[in-house]
Amino acid sequence: SRQVTVARLLPHTMASTADAEAWETDERGYVFEERLATAAEHKDRGNEHFKAGEWQIALRRYERALYHCAFDPMQMYDLMEKHKAAAYAVQTPVKLNYVACVLQMREAGLDVAPVQVEGEEEPRDPLDRCEELIGEVLEAEPNHAKAHFRRAQLLRARGDTRAAQEALEEAE
Repeated sequence: SRQVTVARLLPHTMASTADAEAWETDERGYVFEERLATAAEHKDRGNEHFKAGEWQIALRRYERALYHCAFDPMQMYDLMEKHKAAAYAVQTPVKLNYVACVLQMREAGLDVAPVQVEGEEEPRDPLDRCEELIGEVLEAEPNHAKAHFRRAQLLRARGDTRAAQEALEEAE
């Protein structure tokens, strides 16, 4: 079985590092709890921006949250069960909020820039990135209803209504 991977995202919406807010360039720490706390803070701030309709900045906050709570497969494997659960408790809502933000922006007719994933040369299509994030959530938690719902929304955005209906049934 494929292990859960969490890609590290690079801020793709910044013109340059000089134009970045301080939070967009903060470095990932080494202490597990601090990383999760920082990710949760970015998620919460992203949620505030999302609710205010400030989707570009919300997306950037979610990307930063993903950066901080990213652990490679070997790191996740080595974690105690309680730490894995804590990591998933932060990662899951961030990933699903990221997807919701991309879909909301597309629905509003806003341009969503390609996502530059750390370690990859070419930027990714935002919907492809969303599909990957949903897949990671469902791999870790196969019965996660909200993930199936977000998958249905993504499939609908891609024009695959039959698969979207199946994902809705799975969510139910």
